[in-house]
Amino acid sequence: DQIVRLLCQNYTVTEEQLLRTYKEALLLEKMHVLISDNVKVPDTEAWEMYAMDNEEAKIEFVAIGAQDIAKNVSVTEEEITSFYNAHKDNFPDPAQGIPGYREPEKIKIEYLMARYRDLERNVTVSEDEMQTYYEENKARKYKKAAAPKGDKSAEAKEPQPPQYKPLEEVKGEIKEFLERNKSKELVDKLISETDERIYGSLGRTEQISFSDIGGSLGVFYKESDYFSREEAKDVIRDTDESVYSKFFEREKYDPSPPFDAPAGKFIFQVTDIKEPSAPPLQAVREKVVKDLKEEKALVKARELAKQCAEKAKQTSFEEGIKLLENECKGPLFVKKETEFFKRPEMKNGRLHRYINALEADVPNVARSAFKLKQGELDTVAEESGKKAIYVIRLTEKKEADRKKFEEKKEEVMRKYLSEKQQNFIDYWNENVKKKAELTKK
Repeated sequence: DQIVRLLCQNYTVTEEQLLRTYKEALLLEKMHVLISDNVKVPDTEAWEMYAMDNEEAKIEFVAIGAQDIAKNVSVTEEEITSFYNAHKDNFPDPAQGIPGYREPEKIKIEYLMARYRDLERNVTVSEDEMQTYYEENKARKYKKAAAPKGDKSAEAKEPQPPQYKPLEEVKGEIKEFLERNKSKELVDKLISETDERIYGSLGRTEQISFSDIGGSLGVFYKESDYFSREEAKDVIRDTDESVYSKFFEREKYDPSPPFDAPAGKFIFQVTDIKEPSAPPLQAVREKVVKDLKEEKALVKARELAKQCAEKAKQTSFEEGIKLLENECKGPLFVKKETEFFKRPEMKNGRLHRYINALEADVPNVARSAFKLKQGELDTVAEESGKKAIYVIRLTEKKEADRKKFEEKKEEVMRKYLSEKQQNFIDYWNENVKKKAELTKK
């Protein structure tokens, strides 16, 4: 009963709510156990998965790069304005190759920092303090290494008392350590005074001036430029994510409690917030023109790739390339053969497959290659990253090695079983969420 009351107090819930949550947690645990016990991976399924993961393909290709064609593409003012208006309210999605000019929420902060390096100047360490620290810590920190076991002269002697590095050898290290410790005490005291001064000013009609407080107490003051969530980590260098994520959680002119940073301790407040919005066309005109030219270049690249593929199907791959040579002015395409590569793999919710010969991440090319039979062609677009249209021809396919599968079958089975169980749990959790949302409606 006492534990239940304590938990209710800590989490500000009633006893009924706590017990209901506990029962739900038990049900979830039971469901996970049921899934783990009942989801299996038969040998045949494991081999099929292994075969797909380890099958390899090799292609020859022609790459028609959008950036190369874009150099010769012209755009009108009307097209630029129209393209900007069509995409200005979208956030850019480079991973999907989708243009957008809406900028995320941005804020500006000011902060006061009691910095270690400023206060170290006011710190002195006496010879007595260094001597005392050395005596108290020499057994733990400054013992000399024992003689190597193979040293016969050392083994022949009687056991010797431990040897320590002399104070003079480690004095610089000790001085630096003690100065840092003393500066930490001063930092704690100074940031505490700053905090008290700020909170003593709350409730007054005039705005709290961080700049004035910093000047009167000798605390470092700085005002940031506008920054987004992604840029927050660079505002105060090397600050932990758990700290800089707080920047976006506070209201304007709501001073924070003190936080730790490698350089010292600081207090901040948000001074302005910019809601997500699209900047005026003139501010992003260069980017709009680049995106528009690349989009028009991709259309042209598709046309050229289609002509090349049709010619290659009617005659030969080489004849298709000759057609491109006649149609293209300058080095607008590249013809190469790849090394063996595997199917795309999922990372962070996206398919990836980097192919060295293409010098790019080309999951669409890789996925298409495994659908082809030897000698067949396909036209593939990659609209994110290094934008290009590819005409590919499968030259060779290498099947997975059954012998290698058998050699590490146990390890493979564990891997696929774990993945299958997790997929089932994720699917189940997603369905539970959807049903909960429907119930709320």
